[in-house]
Amino acid sequence: MFRTFGWIAASTLLLACGHKSHSAAPATDQCGDVKVLDRGIVNGVSEPEVVDLTDGQISSIGALNLDMFGSCTATLVAPDVVLTAAHCVEFLEGAPRFLVGEDYLPPDATFSGVEWHMHPLYEGSSGGEVNPAYDLAVVIISGDTVSHGLEPIPVNYDATSLLDETVQAVGYGLTDPEGGWNTTRYWTTQEVLSESPAVYVTSDHGASGLCQGDSGGPMLHETTDGTVKVMGVASAVDSPTCLGNAYYARTDAGAEWLRGFIVTSPCGTETFEGRCQGEMAVWCEDGETYYHECSDFDWECGRNGEGLFRCLSPCGDETFEGRCHGDVAVWCEDEETFWHNCPDFGYVCARNDAGNMRCVEPTECGTVTYRGYCEDGTAVWCEDGETWYHHCDTFGWTCGEDADGNQRCISECETLGFLGVCDGDTARWCVGPRIFERDCALCDTTCGWTGDELGYYCL
Repeated sequence: MFRTFGWIAASTLLLACGHKSHSAAPATDQCGDVKVLDRGIVNGVSEPEVVDLTDGQISSIGALNLDMFGSCTATLVAPDVVLTAAHCVEFLEGAPRFLVGEDYLPPDATFSGVEWHMHPLYEGSSGGEVNPAYDLAVVIISGDTVSHGLEPIPVNYDATSLLDETVQAVGYGLTDPEGGWNTTRYWTTQEVLSESPAVYVTSDHGASGLCQGDSGGPMLHETTDGTVKVMGVASAVDSPTCLGNAYYARTDAGAEWLRGFIVTSPCGTETFEGRCQGEMAVWCEDGETYYHECSDFDWECGRNGEGLFRCLSPCGDETFEGRCHGDVAVWCEDEETFWHNCPDFGYVCARNDAGNMRCVEPTECGTVTYRGYCEDGTAVWCEDGETWYHHCDTFGWTCGEDADGNQRCISECETLGFLGVCDGDTARWCVGPRIFERDCALCDTTCGWTGDELGYYCL
């Protein structure tokens, strides 16, 4: 039996789950906190080395936020399916969130889990110990991943020996086993040392390795047909230095179970995002491929306001679904753009029963809608016929737009991230859920943009 990659110190084989750390904070001096760049996985690099992935596939490797249980790594393997380790979701009580981006704080996009399932042969991780065999789980997510440019990475189902092969590892785990919360995606290569019917064992011979938070990350390898596939899921390591062996649950061992959740699109390579083939818009929707010759309508093929390739009307980016511009409902109908100032009719702008943004009668909450608004740090919205008022500073949060486009209380770190901001001459940034500050003036410097790696800091 092996220990999981948790934040549990001193183990025989550690779980790669990133449970919340109580590690020492970054260094401080007379000016405040010191911002430090991490390099991980442990001794990882910023780009894949032995597999050729598209930008969309790279973006499909994200972090699985588990709230009080920390975070793991996960891979989008179908438009609405994420593959991770079973021990990552084993004790979950609330829905996980799939966060995508090279640095997931702030994320480029967030998708909520609606259900999750562990492989039935997974033995569990009671007491922090786990058998890597069948340490596989899928999370079904909501939201349009295609419109965010994500391209699922296919899963390997065919029995495949990888002995002595070099494979690609990737994750958001610790860059130093002694501490240091990492929210950035890093890569490393590993050699497959041994294999059993359900487990691959890999190592980089002490040069680099997986660590806490890398659980659920994919083992990637190019198969004989030239396709890069997920061959395994990171389960455990056997060294507290994170430079020993890593253990991966094989996807070919769980092929029959995985096929039940990962459905191949009947549209082949066509996606919901679509593409322009000359002046023809081509896309997949509800399992059917659509071909619209835009010139037949005297329209042009291009990317619309939702990021989808479709025939564009003379209304430009405005759609029939429409939008609310403050209290004004804006939409396109019969090749004409309409602007209706809803208060002129005693109405409010909101989504009607047909799902379109129009002027509608006030709800039980008066003019307050489900989308809500922010007022003096308070999130106000209507839900289930009741007006809700959440004073965000009570939680140490701010009021702003959440991942679903609604005005709610959000963690400042969701928008601040590691790159941070300058508040006058004070640099403010986040590492994980914690906010750090440095008063540049105390060190006779000013706060400004230092570059893409360190962000806003003292110059």
